[in-house]
Amino acid sequence: MTGTQSARQAAYATDGTDYLGAVRHQFARAFKGFLAYLVGGLLLIAVAALSHKGYLIPVGIVGTLMIAYALQFWVPEVNWAFRCRRVLRTYPLVFRTPVEQVFAGATGTARQLRMGGKGPGGSPLMRGKFMRPNSGGWPDGAKSGVWFAGDDAFGGVAIVPGSGELFFMQPDGFKHNAAACAAREAAGEDRLQKASAAGLRRFVNFQVRW
Repeated sequence: MTGTQSARQAAYATDGTDYLGAVRHQFARAFKGFLAYLVGGLLLIAVAALSHKGYLIPVGIVGTLMIAYALQFWVPEVNWAFRCRRVLRTYPLVFRTPVEQVFAGATGTARQLRMGGKGPGGSPLMRGKFMRPNSGGWPDGAKSGVWFAGDDAFGGVAIVPGSGELFFMQPDGFKHNAAACAAREAAGEDRLQKASAAGLRRFVNFQVRW
């Protein structure tokens, strides 16, 4: 397990009373990042095109790369904000503790955790991603517990107290783990409908840059 991030306080409530604050923050961060790279790329391309100078061609290439990065990285980040909002609008937030941080791999790999311990009432091993890029480790606030919205059999979203990071998760081995599949098959109609409304009935690919 890698080190934790230094403590920071979110500008919105992280005590389970304001899920929209966390979603708005994620959406604003992602949208600003997208606009910054898009506008910057377009300006560089315009400078290269309007100057009619051959030596500025590399500037246009850099601009094109910036737009490609905006589409490849920041558009998916905007989509993650909408995914989280869909889950948080469907399920109430419930405080889950303790949180076992099982794996904290390198950038580009999903993280794993378990909520509530290994005994009765504990979640299966969960796999997911934090809604922030290039994180140096687990948020300090996650050690003591998280606010969770979702269903253990299908996944959900957690809000870290204090720092307010969002963590989107699904059971590890969602498609291939026999226990995970059996838990979903045993769910009643009400739980199935909620999971569908939250967008959790289908496998989510976490192998993206974050």
